[in-house]
Amino acid sequence: MVIAVGQVNDVRLYRDLLASGIHDYLLKPLSSGQVRDALSGRRRCSRRRVQRCLLAKRHISTAVVGTRGGVGASTLVTSLAWLFSTDHRMATALLDLDVHFGTGALALDLEPGRG
Repeated sequence: MVIAVGQVNDVRLYRDLLASGIHDYLLKPLSSGQVRDALSGRRRCSRRRVQRCLLAKRHISTAVVGTRGGVGASTLVTSLAWLFSTDHRMATALLDLDVHFGTGALALDLEPGRG
């Protein structure tokens, strides 16, 4: 699911983005309600997409957001990813969006990328 965020309030842009396959388009500044509704998938599937929505493989998405550095979000998300992959035997992807100071690779004893 792709959710685009931008500052252009244009119906043509919105329709073009929906036609390209995104789930939703949110205008900045974001409110917590907008993000919650977009992530929970409250927008129903169009008639063309009903079949794809019904056949889509069920998955779990978990997002952890730290409001500032040092609050433990990276440690928490690394522990959750480890738990999902080992105890629950789920295919797991860990994405650390703190490109320069993220500790996800270090916590898993991996070589960090270059951003």
